[in-house]
Amino acid sequence: MAALPEYVYGTVLPKGKLSVRDLLTYPTPPTRGPPAPLPPGTELFSRESSLINDMKTVRVLLSLPIPTTVQVNHLHEQALKAVEEGFLTFWYPVNTTGDIMRLPFWVITCWQAMHDIIIAKQLFTTATNWLGSRVEVRAFSCLSNALWKGPGVPAKMGGGINSLVDYCSEKWLSSLHMDQMAVILEDRLSEDTTVSIMCVSFFEKLTQLHRHSKAEYTSTPPIKQFYHKIGDDLYNQVYTEIAMSISVVVKTNGPILPSTDCLGNHWVTLIVDVENSTLLYADPLGVAPPVELVQIMQWWLGYYLGEDFLVKTLPCTIQIDSFSCSVLSANAMAHHYLGD
Repeated sequence: MAALPEYVYGTVLPKGKLSVRDLLTYPTPPTRGPPAPLPPGTELFSRESSLINDMKTVRVLLSLPIPTTVQVNHLHEQALKAVEEGFLTFWYPVNTTGDIMRLPFWVITCWQAMHDIIIAKQLFTTATNWLGSRVEVRAFSCLSNALWKGPGVPAKMGGGINSLVDYCSEKWLSSLHMDQMAVILEDRLSEDTTVSIMCVSFFEKLTQLHRHSKAEYTSTPPIKQFYHKIGDDLYNQVYTEIAMSISVVVKTNGPILPSTDCLGNHWVTLIVDVENSTLLYADPLGVAPPVELVQIMQWWLGYYLGEDFLVKTLPCTIQIDSFSCSVLSANAMAHHYLGD
């Protein structure tokens, strides 16, 4: 598919860096699909060129209703084959009275970009409205001034700028978001720290090792080599503490660890304090850790340190809703290391 011509940028698509604030007012065409079917007998593709070929004529795309995402993707697949057969353009209805226009194939790519903009506008509108209703002036300003696309989120955090809008909602945050908060915390720790913040998958994979290959743990496939290294680092006091976010399943008779049949629905924090042989556990619901969680950590730590760890409560704000466990458990971890 042909690349987008330069005159598209600044006329139909944004040119240069665009903040969230500017994105929200950026004009986009309606997405209700073609105004009408092609007239009977009209072939979809043509070998003739299009009249849309400069900065002036390209503006017609802003007034032309664009196909839905599904329709655009289907048209893209058809167009790839048409290009190989020598076609240059495709016919598209411009109104309900039967008028049609030849459009260059790059318009399909342009429509895909437009859909990205439209989706982003919807996401950020919801996020800014949520913040505005709570008079969160500082957070509102940070989000509004951020670039809607590009290096808004450090690469090592994972996700993109669009993933940040979930923090401005009552959605249950995913492991991606927990890892993002872990990266932020780790960046704020001093360079000579003996603390390591683990990603969510650290405990998930450790759980699988305990459940399915505990007896063979001394073997050295790559994943086990990683856990051996962390264990040795704890023994040699390269790390005196490791911290992690853990997903658990809330049950009426107490939390349990997730399984293939029962996915996690609640976030907690666990900090391993080697110097004091302590497991510090923070649950925004204020309950004790799952029995299996303690068993896993005692098994893994015991292999390297040869002693049981005492379970203690890490101070944590109690949630009063069904969605804030993520930020409250992450805040418990941050408060432990950074204080107020």
